[in-house]
Amino acid sequence: MAALAERHSPSGEKHPDAAAKAKEHFEQALAIDPNYAQAWSGLALCYYVLALMGVLPYGEATDRIHQIAEKALAIDASDSEAHLVLAMTAGVLNYDWERRRGITGSP
Repeated sequence: MAALAERHSPSGEKHPDAAAKAKEHFEQALAIDPNYAQAWSGLALCYYVLALMGVLPYGEATDRIHQIAEKALAIDASDSEAHLVLAMTAGVLNYDWERRRGITGSP
């Protein structure tokens, strides 16, 4: 689908506008075909990137990422990007950074 042309924009351009535009493209693709697993996983990745950039609060983004990635996996359990974004969310967004600083004194 043409709407997926900017699939890698969030990580490529590293700019909130690019991530937001990619998010819009995935939403357009899903309006056309709500059973397109890769569009769901791409949308989850957009939320992840927007959280990393500080555009969305981690808690809000984490909830949305889980909901969206789970939709992708319900359609296609082998969607590697959905599994990847869930792993990255668990490893980065859900990581207890304050606890880490308390234990080691550094991030």
